[in-house]
Amino acid sequence: MIVRPNQVWVSDITYISTEEGWLYLAIVKDRYTREIVGYSSSDRIDSELTMNALKNAIHKYRPGKGLIHHSDRGMQYCSKEFQLLLGKHSITPSMSRKGNPYDNAVAENFFSCIKCEMVYLNRFATRQEAMQAVFCYIDGFYNRRRRHEALGRISPSEFRSRWERAHGSVGSKYASRSGGRSQGILRALTSDDGSATQHYQDGTEAPVQRAVVVPEVGLAATEHFPFPYDLTRKRKINRVH
Repeated sequence: MIVRPNQVWVSDITYISTEEGWLYLAIVKDRYTREIVGYSSSDRIDSELTMNALKNAIHKYRPGKGLIHHSDRGMQYCSKEFQLLLGKHSITPSMSRKGNPYDNAVAENFFSCIKCEMVYLNRFATRQEAMQAVFCYIDGFYNRRRRHEALGRISPSEFRSRWERAHGSVGSKYASRSGGRSQGILRALTSDDGSATQHYQDGTEAPVQRAVVVPEVGLAATEHFPFPYDLTRKRKINRVH
């Protein structure tokens, strides 16, 4: 039974279409909190992609011994390098049964969310644009603000925070919720003329002209960059897989 954060992490890979070609996205998801604890993207689908996602999660959350890492049987996860990384951090590997894709449905569920709620609503000229949009969606919306029925209609970050207030901290995290522009909450309120204003945890704000669409009316997740398309209004553009 899964009863705490950093007990079971699940990982998987998906792909996002851009005009430059595919962008591959690897994620690590906490099975208990539903939070994306680590992710990485690349134009190559190799073991380095999955290792970077896991390294990011380990660096951010510092899990203790006993963590189980679950994935499918893809070569990226079966590689010697990836298995050595798990062993180095005392992480127990777990893999799906042969021919049974449902074992990793938790990770697949996130891919369904990001594609339906962000990817299919936008068109990306470059892989860099797609990478920025992924960052905005995960760090600005999914982890911090997207409500989950399984979590009692609160976000993964809030669920983890409440659990840690009740039971104590698990691992060591970045002070990403304590403020600062680089780690400030990514939020933008759009106006009638299509412009947007970024609001940071330190109380400052800055105007932007473009934002990535996310699935809340009048809200968009942004970072410190302009987008080449007018994506401030929710609409589907060239829906592709």
